[in-house]
Amino acid sequence: MYGFVHYEVSVALNLDIDDLLVGLIAEIRESVKPNRPSFLDNVEASDESVSAEAEEEPSDFKAAIRRYSKRKREQMGGAVE
Repeated sequence: MYGFVHYEVSVALNLDIDDLLVGLIAEIRESVKPNRPSFLDNVEASDESVSAEAEEEPSDFKAAIRRYSKRKREQMGGAVE
């Protein structure tokens, strides 16, 4: 319906719920990114650097995404870098 992958979450499946949440958040952010209006167009030059820093994702989130992707590739039998 919304274009997202369906995740079945169950204790019996022995899944790490945190990894599933990280993946879901990553998919949501990726799908919203092109549709997000650019508010920097109307901001003064002095405010641009502050706004750009506020938009950057924390490095721990990016690291969690990399770990999640690595685990998913391993589970699917793909080559891991």
